[in-house]
Amino acid sequence: MRFVFECVECGGHYLPPEEMVYPDGPASPVWCTACQSAKHATGVREDPLLARVALAAARAALAGRAAEA
Repeated sequence: MRFVFECVECGGHYLPPEEMVYPDGPASPVWCTACQSAKHATGVREDPLLARVALAAARAALAGRAAEA
């Protein structure tokens, strides 16, 4: 199973690569690719605390689904 994230900017759901790396850099657990590109273009970087919370939530959801199966 893979992590599915919800973009905090647009609310869209996205499935980053398993290694959390895109060809042009690391994948964000906070923003989808479109919002991540837009934010980086304006000089805004993701909040490290928010990224850790997003990863923890994705891990918890994945563990919950595995426990149900």
